[in-house]
Amino acid sequence: MQARKGRIGLWTAILLIASAAHADRVELQDGTVWEGVYLRDDGLRYLVWERLEQVGHAPDHILPRSRVRSVEIQRGEDWDAHPPLPDLTVTFIELNPKLSGLHGRVHYDRFGRPRIGGAPALVELPEERAFLEPERIVQDLKLQYDPGERITLTAHVKNVGFAPAGPFRYAWELDGQTLSEGTFPGTLEEMEETTFTLQWEWKAGEHWIAFRVESDEPEIATLNNVAKDPLWGWGLVYVTHPKRLELWHQNRTAYGTFSFEDFYRWHLEIMNALFEASRYPSTPEGVRARVRLDRIVVTEAVEPLLSGGFAEDGIRYDQGRWLWIDDGDRKGQWQPPTKEWRNQTEWSLPHELGHQLGLVDLYRLDYAGDETHRWPDNGKPITHFFTRPFTMMHWHGPHLWSEVHAAYLDRTLEPPARPLRGLLLCCPGAQRAVNPGHQRPTGSRGPGADLSARRPDRHGTAPDGD
Repeated sequence: MQARKGRIGLWTAILLIASAAHADRVELQDGTVWEGVYLRDDGLRYLVWERLEQVGHAPDHILPRSRVRSVEIQRGEDWDAHPPLPDLTVTFIELNPKLSGLHGRVHYDRFGRPRIGGAPALVELPEERAFLEPERIVQDLKLQYDPGERITLTAHVKNVGFAPAGPFRYAWELDGQTLSEGTFPGTLEEMEETTFTLQWEWKAGEHWIAFRVESDEPEIATLNNVAKDPLWGWGLVYVTHPKRLELWHQNRTAYGTFSFEDFYRWHLEIMNALFEASRYPSTPEGVRARVRLDRIVVTEAVEPLLSGGFAEDGIRYDQGRWLWIDDGDRKGQWQPPTKEWRNQTEWSLPHELGHQLGLVDLYRLDYAGDETHRWPDNGKPITHFFTRPFTMMHWHGPHLWSEVHAAYLDRTLEPPARPLRGLLLCCPGAQRAVNPGHQRPTGSRGPGADLSARRPDRHGTAPDGD
């Protein structure tokens, strides 16, 4: 192999020699085995690179998950070596003005009934009316943008490489069409950030906004040169400490770059791909709902935001957020992410962010049994386990969203339901109980016990004959 001249030539040679000894292994369903490659788990698919210096650029192969039997992630020291290159990334696109959220403002009484309240911006109603008319309580909040309303979009661009980034071109795009473009004439040092703004008049419908950068210099990665967001998506917020960003910058992640921002923005892209793929009779084209990263708040005061972050009017202007803090952080004993953690997809995060959208844990339906609750004929615990295929809110992993959650999200996209997601649970219009093979259930009913199924009407009473 002949190395190219210049500052990246020797680096390229070193990577090509070392990568074959410390790379991943994938076995396909047909028995084919690929060794010495680099994999990224995007949920529905795997991205595959044949050479380390190509990681973070266009993949050499894209494998549908259905073709893959097993993978082994094996990363050596060369994986974390710092290439002497810049790396421009678009970390997030922020929208202003903000829309209202109701996190922290939904309260439950002793009967489990939800009620909105506790903020000056909310309309006060008599207690019983508050349970029945949540839309009146939020009538003064800004819940959606109006067509023609002027919106400010701010794109954040950062150099997460290990060399200064020189001038670069940039462009704003709406649904694939260029809105504005220009050139950044300066230099971004390592971990330095700059911003670009665009004034745009809001349009009704489901539109995509993208901000793209392009440099003539070689970069560690180029997949992070564009952020593409659904403008109708719910805006989420990440909150973290600056020290955490520094530590994540020291090692490469499963995304393929040396960046906390890239790694966790990638997980929202995965969420949206799984939304689109969750197709059922109630969502035949997939879930319309989407999420986007509206802000990354970097602060030394993370802890107060665990229960705070409200504006003077008592409202939090986001549709969900996630904070990174642990006991080590509180003691100032900062630790980098473990090699195992940062080199795989963090499947717990889409699940936890699902809660921020109002989705409930389906594993609450599981019941492991109890010593006092056993079948009389065989003595085994009486249990129940969710027997459908795993879905995102039932188990962490590369799972689709269940139909009940898919329909729920789509039906709460528009006001007045949009801000009330914590109040709604979408249930099927009909339920069935099936006894496979018409077999007698194990055990028996208690003496005098009866079994019936009834569906209440919208007022909570069960009409005769239903």
